[in-house]
Amino acid sequence: MKPDSTAWITRWQLGLALLALALAAGWITRAVFFETDVPFLTNGGGDWITPYHPVDSDGIRVDLTNVPAYTFVKAFELEEVPSRAEFEIRAVGEGELRVNETRLWQTGRDANWKRTQTGEVTNALRAGANEIRVRVANPRGPALLQLRIVATEPGDEGETIVSSDASWRALDPEARWVETMRASDTRPAPQSFELPSTGSALVARAGVLGLLFALGVAASFALGRSLPERLRRRAPEATVAAAILFWTAVYVTKTSRLPLLMGFDIPGHLAYIQFLLERGALPLATDGWSMYHPPLAHALIAGLGSLTGVAPADEAARWVYRLPGFVAGLVNVFAVWLTARRLFAGDPLRTSLAVGFAALLPMSLTMSAYVSNEPVHAALVSAALCVACALLVAPTGSLRRMASLSVLLGLAILTKFTALLAVPVIGFFLAVKLWLVDRWRPTRALGTTAAVLAGVAAIGGWFYWRSWRLFGSPVVGNWNLPGQIAWWEQPGFHTSTYYTSFGQALSYPFFAGYASFWDGVYSTFWGDGLVAGMVQVATRHDAWRYDYMTAGYWLAFPASLLLLAGALRAVRFCLTESDLGLRLAGCLLVVFAGVASFALLAITFQLPFYAQAKAFYVLCAIVPLSIFAGLGFAWPLERLPSRVAPLRWAYCGWLATLAGCIALSFLG
Repeated sequence: MKPDSTAWITRWQLGLALLALALAAGWITRAVFFETDVPFLTNGGGDWITPYHPVDSDGIRVDLTNVPAYTFVKAFELEEVPSRAEFEIRAVGEGELRVNETRLWQTGRDANWKRTQTGEVTNALRAGANEIRVRVANPRGPALLQLRIVATEPGDEGETIVSSDASWRALDPEARWVETMRASDTRPAPQSFELPSTGSALVARAGVLGLLFALGVAASFALGRSLPERLRRRAPEATVAAAILFWTAVYVTKTSRLPLLMGFDIPGHLAYIQFLLERGALPLATDGWSMYHPPLAHALIAGLGSLTGVAPADEAARWVYRLPGFVAGLVNVFAVWLTARRLFAGDPLRTSLAVGFAALLPMSLTMSAYVSNEPVHAALVSAALCVACALLVAPTGSLRRMASLSVLLGLAILTKFTALLAVPVIGFFLAVKLWLVDRWRPTRALGTTAAVLAGVAAIGGWFYWRSWRLFGSPVVGNWNLPGQIAWWEQPGFHTSTYYTSFGQALSYPFFAGYASFWDGVYSTFWGDGLVAGMVQVATRHDAWRYDYMTAGYWLAFPASLLLLAGALRAVRFCLTESDLGLRLAGCLLVVFAGVASFALLAITFQLPFYAQAKAFYVLCAIVPLSIFAGLGFAWPLERLPSRVAPLRWAYCGWLATLAGCIALSFLG
């Protein structure tokens, strides 16, 4: 296809991008202002208040037949009763308002609490002492109340008589008095400050970091002058070889030091594996905390344990049970390499940087070290994206690659629900490629794509049909299990401040996700920010060098900016590349990264818990992220002219310092 013939495609791309952004904005708007199942608090009359509780991440179990209720109480004085007074109230969950024992308002569990309810309160007030009592029972979060009583004299705008604030008190379900507080979802966790700050870590390891910087400068100076072109072309393969050695060293030297009971939701994952070993059957979502997951990753680990005769209680289990995760981590590296060399043909610098990013990405190293379905799921999605890019770039469609795509996606959706995001995205771009590049008739292109997706459904769809048949929904998690039991974690709600602030991860990174969404993502992207899912710093393991990891959070901030710059360069590539196959491959990666990122954001609206903002939930997008890194990290080297060589050397020194700091974090 000629370059000028792609103009109409670019217009379509821009139109679809604007539509996608509008839909995303519409979803957020609806979630914030209209969806009562989304506990997002907006401003109104008075503060939102809640009973005081210390910050923690413990799960809170609720019996839906007997939801705990708190009663907010406020006493106030009136010199005289106004001629007219109204109340304005919002309460999450069931609520009842009484003023001087006169019931003025009552609402059920399913009422629309996002709309302010009003009513007249004049006849319930009296001169002198008055008392307000508001009973609130929220089954999926803390008791939350916003209230104001306003005197509405004729001709004026109204004067606030009393409003909700931290001076109120509350009676807990056992009728004990407790203090209240302004509802805040950005209170830092106390354990965040039990470890050294990034500043102190940088000072403590300044000597080693300075040496790494010097080595990076020296390598840039030497290789920039004397490295033969033949060796430059082989740099990506050398980077892959180094990645294999590094990952093997981490597995061999660190796995033996990690107790098996270390990792995110590890008791639930081990219970799943034990269920498979003991009963030889798949669990139901109602059988345990993590039993809702699709079974493939757990079955793989259980099968490996059965084959080797290693039980979870055995010492060798820490090696055997973690082997699939480490293999999956290396599969991600290979998928990035194969994809990058197609997209960056003839550019060893970008390819090497993409591979190096994938090999040293802290969230990938962290999750591959713990028993989980996350790394296997990411590896299958990465492999599917790699095959899909090969299909899009190839001059003609390949039945073998399409069959491989069906198998990989089918296995991926049998590993984790997040893989469902990749299926329609890949299917869409496959159909477009068959139509625009291979020049197939639209009916044939759609039919072939449907056949690929039918293969996905044939391999993995049975699990979702089973859930639909048993529970009435194809996707059932521990957050929406049928029955009379619910659970939640703090804070149990969110506000705009949680999504518009950032900074703690740059000073005290561990458990920084309590401070904001972006702190949570940053701290789990560039390190083990939730210390293996342990609820306390004191229970963390000692396999990682937390001093280097802490210093790395500050060093990684420029890398984050370059990653964003790389994403923008990828968008530009998608709009300007003349080769339509390459353009579609770039678009596939950009769109999937966007979809996965938005899904991470959206799930924090639905499940407003401190530990929900985990970057490794988008580990399945490591291929596009690494491509962005290749574009972004190469940008200064491509743009800085040779006459400012010292700047190039300094940049390489910083890059070497960051890479070395991450390597020492996991291998030091």
